[in-house]
Parts: sequence; structure tokens; C-alpha cells
Amino acid sequence: QGYTKFDMNQPLFDLCTAWIEDNIDQLNIKAVLCTGDIVEQNDNLDTKQKITNQTGHEMWMAASNAFARLDNKVPYIISGGNHDYGYKRAENGMTYFPKYFPFERNSTWRDILVSAYPNRNGVESIENAAFEFRTPTWGKILVITSEFAPRDEVLNWAKELVAKDRFKKHKVFFITHSFLRERTAERIKEESYKITPRNWGQDIWDKLIEPSSNILMVLCGHTGKPSDDFADAVAYRVDKNHAGKNVHQMMFN
Repeated sequence: QGYTKFDMNQPLFDLCTAWIEDNIDQLNIKAVLCTGDIVEQNDNLDTKQKITNQTGHEMWMAASNAFARLDNKVPYIISGGNHDYGYKRAENGMTYFPKYFPFERNSTWRDILVSAYPNRNGVESIENAAFEFRTPTWGKILVITSEFAPRDEVLNWAKELVAKDRFKKHKVFFITHSFLRERTAERIKEESYKITPRNWGQDIWDKLIEPSSNILMVLCGHTGKPSDDFADAVAYRVDKNHAGKNVHQMMFN
């Protein structure tokens, strides 16, 4: 959201995706994973704030234009963040994500999307979606992304999906916005956002990650402190699931 909230910052977002576009072949990039907060405020008209000089729609357009460099070239998979919902601070589940990131905009999604689940507004959206990859080195991979503080229905959808015979032997990566705290790598147990119903990090672990035998990695963002110390922006831990397999959990903001 730091790249989209001021018009003078928005070229930085373009540079990020331009670099990815330029390196797709050289680095053999198969997918781009984003842990959310691509705007500062989902639905805002006040451009006189200290934290932004853009409306919500101007921020969404900037994010959309940056990702457009990757359309039809490489799949990008985005997990909605708290800034991407409500008015200013995830007061509710309203989001413009499906408007600016419809499934049809990126043809690379067509061959890899295997499932999607409706968002909080009842709209089927790639906020909650699963993408399948087949690689000669890592084998079969399933990447599942989720809305901010996913509802029980979303966790149940993902749990049933990874348990299907088709995906039992896949390596599954789960992307969600809020899961770990910086430095301590403690799973988040409670937050003050009003969006409801919801599940925080520990809930997601208890209801989905630990019971699933093939989810081997969780990627998240959200937390972090404005600091020159790298450790204030990252967290990492490994725990075993019910099948005794290591689950790597990483936060990077």
C-alpha cells in the first residue's frame, strides 16, 4: 500500500513488476505470490489525509496497472489484506478486488485454476482460489490463496480441496495475509479489525494447516515495524502437522 497511496510513489510499484517481467525467462519464474495490502484504503474519497493523496479507486487503478505488466505472461496470486477491505480499515468485507482483478484479465490463470470460492460479498473471486503447477524439480504443487482473516467456509473449502485424491500427493502452499507476528513468529490469536466472521493465524493453523497432511508452507505478510532492522519485517517458524511433516511458515513485509 506504500506504493499506491501517493501518486509519486506509484512508479515504484511499476518498477517491481517491470523487473519481474524482464526476468521471467532468465529466472524461470513460474508464479508471483503477493500477500496483500495492495492499496492503503479500499473505498476512500478523502485525498487530504496525511497518509494518502489518492482516492480508493486511484489506488486500485495504480495496483492494477502495475500488475498489468504480468498479464498473459505469468500468473500472479494475491491474498487480500486488511487494507483491501472495508472503507479504511477492514470494517466489513466489501472490496473492489474482483472489479480490478477479474479472472479474465490474465490468460495464464486459465490452465492452472482448479477451484475458487465466493468472497464475503458472495462473488466468486480469485481472492479465494487454488492454482495447480507441475514442475520437473518440485513435482506437483498446489497454491491456495485466501481472503483477509478467512471465514470458516473458506477454511473448510481449502481443507476439503487438499484432501481430494487428486491433490493428496501435491506440495501445498497456503497464502494468507495475517498469520505470524514479526520477530517472535508467534501465530496471531486476536486483532482489533471489525470484519466478521473471521479467523486469525492460530485459528487458521488449528482448523486447516495442522490437520492437513500436505500443506507444507504458509506465506503471510501484514505485520512488521518501520525500522532499518530486517528482523522487524520478517518471521519464520517450523512446526509439524498431524502427519508429522514439517510446515514452514514465513512472514515477509
